[in-house]
Amino acid sequence: MKAMIRLALTMVTAACVTTTSAAAQTGGSGIAGVVRDTNGGVLPGVTVEASSPALIEKTRATVTGVDGSYRMLDLRPGVYSVTYSLAGFRTVRREGIELPAAFTATVNVDLEIGAIAETITVSGAAPLIDVQNVTSNQVLSREVLDAIPVTSRSPQGFAALMPGVIGQGIAGTPGGREEMNTASHGAQARDSLYLIDGASVGGVRGEGGAAAFFRISQAYAGEITVTLGGGTAELAYSGTVTNVIPKEGGNRLTGTVYLDFAGANFSASNLTPELEAQGFTKDSLSNMRKLWDVSPAVGGPLITDKLWFFTSYRNSGSVQTRAGLFENATPLGWMYTPDREKPAVIRLVDKSYNLRLTWQATQSNKFSAFVDNQPHIVYQRGYQNQISPEATAYAPFPNFFYQLNWKSAINSRLLLDSSLTYNSTDIPQYRHTPETCDCDSPAVGPDVISALDSNIGVMFRANSGLLNVEPYGNSNSRAIRYISSLSYVTGQHAAKFGFRLMRGQEWFTQEINGARGYTLFAGEPRSITQWATPIRWQNNVNADLGLFIQDQWTMKRLTVTGGLRYDYWDGGAEPMSLGAGAYVGARNFEGTEHSPSWRDVSPRIGIAYDVFGDSKTALKASAGRFITTTSSSGGFGSPFGADSPNPVVRSILSVNRTWGDVDRDYVPDCDLTNPLQNGECGQINNLNFGQNNPNALVISPDILTGNRQYNWDMSLVLQRQILRGVSLSAGYYRKQFYNVTVQENLLWEPSHFKEYCVNAPVDARLPDGGGYQMCGLYDVDRAVFGRGQSAIQLESQFGERKSAYDGFDLTGQARLAHGVNFSGGMNIGRTRTNTCFIIDSPQAMRFCDNRPPFQPNLSFVGVVPLPWYGIQTAFTYRDYPGFGITATQQYRAAEIVPSLGRPFSSGDNGTVNVALIEPGTMFGPRQRQFDFRLSKRFAFDGWRFSTNLDVSNLLNSSTATAANNTFGPNWQRPTQLQKGRWAKIGLQLDF
Repeated sequence: MKAMIRLALTMVTAACVTTTSAAAQTGGSGIAGVVRDTNGGVLPGVTVEASSPALIEKTRATVTGVDGSYRMLDLRPGVYSVTYSLAGFRTVRREGIELPAAFTATVNVDLEIGAIAETITVSGAAPLIDVQNVTSNQVLSREVLDAIPVTSRSPQGFAALMPGVIGQGIAGTPGGREEMNTASHGAQARDSLYLIDGASVGGVRGEGGAAAFFRISQAYAGEITVTLGGGTAELAYSGTVTNVIPKEGGNRLTGTVYLDFAGANFSASNLTPELEAQGFTKDSLSNMRKLWDVSPAVGGPLITDKLWFFTSYRNSGSVQTRAGLFENATPLGWMYTPDREKPAVIRLVDKSYNLRLTWQATQSNKFSAFVDNQPHIVYQRGYQNQISPEATAYAPFPNFFYQLNWKSAINSRLLLDSSLTYNSTDIPQYRHTPETCDCDSPAVGPDVISALDSNIGVMFRANSGLLNVEPYGNSNSRAIRYISSLSYVTGQHAAKFGFRLMRGQEWFTQEINGARGYTLFAGEPRSITQWATPIRWQNNVNADLGLFIQDQWTMKRLTVTGGLRYDYWDGGAEPMSLGAGAYVGARNFEGTEHSPSWRDVSPRIGIAYDVFGDSKTALKASAGRFITTTSSSGGFGSPFGADSPNPVVRSILSVNRTWGDVDRDYVPDCDLTNPLQNGECGQINNLNFGQNNPNALVISPDILTGNRQYNWDMSLVLQRQILRGVSLSAGYYRKQFYNVTVQENLLWEPSHFKEYCVNAPVDARLPDGGGYQMCGLYDVDRAVFGRGQSAIQLESQFGERKSAYDGFDLTGQARLAHGVNFSGGMNIGRTRTNTCFIIDSPQAMRFCDNRPPFQPNLSFVGVVPLPWYGIQTAFTYRDYPGFGITATQQYRAAEIVPSLGRPFSSGDNGTVNVALIEPGTMFGPRQRQFDFRLSKRFAFDGWRFSTNLDVSNLLNSSTATAANNTFGPNWQRPTQLQKGRWAKIGLQLDF
């Protein structure tokens, strides 16, 4: 591994004194074109100078090549003036070129013969179509960001405004985890990255999706680019990439003060008769009780033309009620008793203390340093699930992000860009006290056993892993990244070579009250889950290395981008000694090295064709292989789940057993240290539980050494500027997935399973009114129940998996006169998955071919200044498909045995959960939301002041965005609802 790192550093060092690197940097912009004389002949040797207030060095220069072409990359977003000069020709200055992020503007000019002192100034509309880059980008300028109505002013949340981006829904909590769970064009949410100036803010736990806990503050965001497809070799993953171009300061002192506030009286009820019939009241909906945001920012010179600063502070948060959940009137009892006078709440607080320094050491060398200390407090962690307030966790976790950057224009053709970043996230999860819970419950002590009522799907009393949430404990991650690239730019070529190396660690602990939890059914004990506490482990990322090389080659109207990426991953685990617990003895685990160890080579190819040669119509196609983002656990799932390559986790940390509590004292009358059936407790479902056996779960060597999950991403896009300032884009996107893993019991065979049938409940909401018979269900023989050895295998060993996304986009953008701006469009797509093969149980064939319908996803953003008194309006509109409806019914052994014809494997008190509805066949109502802003702007003596009134959910919709999937009295009862119409007032001062 060390040899690999030394090789990478050697290659980069060599590159710094020789050649190569990229055309379309992540977030980088550029200007390119051809200079000719008035007879059409190309002009080599023309000096091209780009000037803009966005450039701290004020001016960037290059010279046209032998074919008259030129190209300037890594320009900051802004408005540019470009001057073209050559002896014997009149100088031409092209003004008003508005350059967004991640956009290459094509600007061609003709020079007339004449004195060089004569200058011709040309003003024209800025190009709308990037006819060179193949990536599918959506850009939100600073002006639009400041104008549109938003709930949390978080750049992560802006991705949800892009057509084709799904996952967040419209009931997301401002500043909540939902903002991070966005994905586009069939990608997984964990492949969606969030970057600051091209550097990921994710950690070793996982770089993307909700595994990234860092919330970027809009106060220091200059522009935001969202890449939805067609990634170049610079990117390892094919998910949505949100890149924030931060502010740097300048030679003039400027600043902003932003204030936002909403209170309980700013909300309206969206209670409907249908919700009222389900037991909702106006106080038990998703109501905004309080929202605030205080964000001052200032930047300017420390040394004119040499050293600049930009700093901001943010204090923001929100308090809102949780749909349909209440405080528990009996928090220490054995039934969840909702106190309908006290709705449960979500309280989040975000802060940010940041500073950026930029030093123009020489005309060609610029250094910057950035630090953001960002405490993030979740008072009810786990609020996305059906968890009673006392059973959520108090999680005050800090975030730190540090970045050093050096940009060097070695000459007009060579550009070096190097960064060093460090980020740290600590996630402690504490038991609640009355002060942290925001409820009337007593403090949750370590002796309070967690309980899950499977009849209503609610966990209460205490936090645990019963409802697929992280239990009390801690995870601390640290990551350091080295990033460097070298670009070699000529008129025809823009080549790039670079690398990124990440190293880091993450520590986990799990604390389970009483080392057990109970599953009940309407208060009746059904089963016990036992944990092998104490639980601790550490994962290491010794190297996450990516090397890439690519070239963008322009030949007349055709631009070809080709690249190759090499990814190397080396992980491992620290040795760990664990003391004896309630149900297990002391255990010692050896560490691991090169587990996993992966090497991937991923080609990328893309073409962009200027159809008519006028830079107004582009046809683009791209195809590339992308890996799936990997966490410190090795990427096989949750880092605290049962499939991590860490020996501690592979030793089986939790098991279930049936429980018939005859005397109803909620104390098991059995020896829980005995894994076999005794007293009123059944046998545990895995006899490897808690042993000093890291191979209780094995991982195929093929997976650990060579077969990483990956996908092929393909796109075909047509873009056209139809009017001045108006463009349309139509695209087809496909993504296909490979090397998916599954879990197999090596000691089980299909012959060990026997089929049985059950009847679905009679309910008008079920297909055909319910009452239908469901077969294809299987129970394992009692002789092998709880025995075996589980293994993580490639799915391809059992059959051919087909998993692919197909989707179509139709989007548009209009930048019109007087600041009018519209953008948005529609995406329609689906992911089809076929897994019709048997691994252990023939039950795998049930619902194995999932073909959901194609469903449209619409999103629009608009800014419309009115011609009266500085008044401006803005809106966002989102229209998403409804959530998938599922239903899980719990059946007891007595209901199964008549069909099975023998005793149930887990005993007379055994239960099984059965899916009643085929996935992808039933959906909730479509989710629609219209948000509106009215602003009044004032300007005096260089100061600008605006007042804003934002109204969210202007039409006061009350659509459910998630529902309880446990069949019973709460089935389809909404767990997340659109917040009723609510307003907030905002003030912004710019100077």
